[in-house]
Amino acid sequence: MTEISVEFALAAARARTAGSSTAVRELDVETPAGPLLIGVDATQRKHLYVPVAEGEAVERHEGVALRIDERRLAGMSALRVADLYCVEPSLDPMFERLVDSMVTLISQSGPRGSAQAALHDAVALWRTLLSERSAGRESEQGLFGELHVLGLLGRPDPLSALAAWRGPDGARHDFMSEHGALEVKAAGLQAQEVPVSSIAQLDPAGSPRLGLVRVRLEERPEGLTVDGQIDRLVSAGFPRALLEAKTRSILEPNSSHLRRFTVDSVALYVVDDDFPSLRADDIPPTKRPHLTIKYSLRLEGLASTAADDGASLREFLTRRDVD
Repeated sequence: MTEISVEFALAAARARTAGSSTAVRELDVETPAGPLLIGVDATQRKHLYVPVAEGEAVERHEGVALRIDERRLAGMSALRVADLYCVEPSLDPMFERLVDSMVTLISQSGPRGSAQAALHDAVALWRTLLSERSAGRESEQGLFGELHVLGLLGRPDPLSALAAWRGPDGARHDFMSEHGALEVKAAGLQAQEVPVSSIAQLDPAGSPRLGLVRVRLEERPEGLTVDGQIDRLVSAGFPRALLEAKTRSILEPNSSHLRRFTVDSVALYVVDDDFPSLRADDIPPTKRPHLTIKYSLRLEGLASTAADDGASLREFLTRRDVD
């Protein structure tokens, strides 16, 4: 994908100086109607152009983000092309992956292969990439939130905070001590609910006290990646080897963690008898072995304490008395 990224970068640079026109670059991949081309238009939108013979129909596609249209390229003898492009700028990196896959597929089919047929495989592949992105983003977002809370807890004592971080070990709650437990839920700024993956996550039974920590995140170019969070924690005194061993159990091996997040706020909710989470006691004992329960919890209107500096979180895990 590096080559495609470079081609798009070169086209983007040319488009910025060209003003209103689209910068087009020819790729070294032949199709029955001519070589493949990539382009970047005046709005910095990226395109893959597949030449189409005169009289050949172009099957259009109009998805939420991915489009296939027919057009003629100005300045290239009005070359007729099928134009694959993405209208959502935040999905540009994924679109580059898609183009890279399409270029490889078309090149492998040879100059006589049906480039248009390969192009429409892009729609199915795009859906697969979207699904992977959603799952990958949730994993990275969740881990980023836990790492941020780990840093807050570890300001006086990184090793004690690491020992309390039990989520990667498959424990019932993300952070646990003899005095309390914390469950971390990272969510975007616009999220009205947090997902709860099991009935045990927000069931205070068996713990002196249980708190829910909501970390509001925003995906922004100036933010930190998961690897950047780890580097920050290492600078704060956390052992890199132990951190990386913990994170390996959460994220896929050899996966790239390129999403960048900033933390907007951290809030602590006490999961007491009045807190509206589900408990094991809510389910008849005879039914529990047969049920896998996942649900969403709306936090709007529930009492919480600001925990941006981590003081209330540290107190929650270390305070001996119970309110």
